[in-house]
Order: sequence, then structure tokens, then C-alpha cells
Amino acid sequence: QILDYSSDIIKELIESIKNIIDSVDKINDIGDDVQLLGSSECFEPCVKKSINLGEGKVIFEVVPKSDLYYKVLSNESGCEIENNL
Repeated sequence: QILDYSSDIIKELIESIKNIIDSVDKINDIGDDVQLLGSSECFEPCVKKSINLGEGKVIFEVVPKSDLYYKVLSNESGCEIENNL
């Protein structure tokens, strides 16, 4: 099962993407210094991985923080689950 769009984790990701889109006029405006999810509780800050002007694609590698798995399990189950390793 994937997380629902109403999930705070998904909302944070979408909001961060929208903020970048709102500040860009052309795809080439997305420089190497553009940072996605810079102050996220769930994801590591990530920068542009690649750009394909011909296809109009910009690819960011989104890396979850190490405790995100347990945070999702806790939210879904309704009880606190921690990494004991």
C-alpha cells in the first residue's frame, strides 16, 4: 500500500515541488544549487540529479531519512515503533 495524498509526508513532498515550480519560468532555470526538501523532517536535502531539456524533465533523487520507515509504521499502526538496532 502506498501512502495516501492526505498523508503529511506526501503533502510535504508535493509542497516542496510546487515551491520550485512556482519560482521557475524555464526548465533551464533550475540550477545545480536548487535544493528540494531542504528543511524536511522526513527526507534528506536533495539537489538536481539530471535534466533532459528535450523531454522537459528534471530528476531529483529523493532520499528518505533513516527513521522514516518507522515513522510510517507508527502512523499506520497507531502505536509507537522504533528502530532498536
